[in-house]
Amino acid sequence: RYPRLGVEDVDKDGAKSRLVTLKSADGKTLAELIVGREKMSRVGGANGLYVRRPGEAQSWLAGSVGFEIPDNPVLWLEQRLIHVNGKRVSRLVTEQPDGEKMVITKATPDDRHFTFPDLPVDEHLKGDAVADDMTQILMVVDLVDVAPQGDVQFPAGKTWKATVETFDGLVTTVELVERDGKPWAKFHAETKPVAGKLPTYKGEAAPFLMPADEVKKEAEDIDARTGGWAYELKDWQAQKMQSKLAWFLEKETEQPPPVHAPDEDMPSMGAGQ
Repeated sequence: RYPRLGVEDVDKDGAKSRLVTLKSADGKTLAELIVGREKMSRVGGANGLYVRRPGEAQSWLAGSVGFEIPDNPVLWLEQRLIHVNGKRVSRLVTEQPDGEKMVITKATPDDRHFTFPDLPVDEHLKGDAVADDMTQILMVVDLVDVAPQGDVQFPAGKTWKATVETFDGLVTTVELVERDGKPWAKFHAETKPVAGKLPTYKGEAAPFLMPADEVKKEAEDIDARTGGWAYELKDWQAQKMQSKLAWFLEKETEQPPPVHAPDEDMPSMGAGQ
């Protein structure tokens, strides 16, 4: 009967049950439960979950529990690592493994577009808004996988770097490497003094800007949550962190072939007419 309910001992051959263990911070086991299959209602959907305590013969049908028991341990973690609203971003610097840097800035929160202060005079951007979506670089940072930071190497010459500054003083640095073809990153956050008239700013971005004490706590929270760990990121997130100036420049148009003068011995149109 146990296999039919999915509550057999997890060490049995072919077992499909899952053992959920709750431990205290010092490693003491507080509770254990063997979790089996869901019981489906006649109208569709689960209305219960079969469970059994390890070492006990009795199995139980628990009422509608309202949550899933994922097999992947990563899914037990909070997926969102960092959320920094794009309206806060004032400056972004990306650095390639070879040292090439790209800088984009906004002078005030009300500026419509980022500017490229180091843009060469003979280069042209694809458009004024070409880098505006770079504000999303820390807006949605979700983990795909996680590993102790010591297991992931960030060697010089093979590491990308992105530094994101906000108008209210948060400075977040991301270092990124490729590991087994996947992007892995580590994070560090700190604060810097805010210059200018930000404390009295009342513009459109005002609801997203925070006072200095809250920004300081935000930086501490980011470091407490991510310190000592490296994270696999989604490809699109990594691509923004790897951005370089050439991606935003207007490509040179191909020159048309030269127009050759007609050969001297070839009669011109209308000759002899």
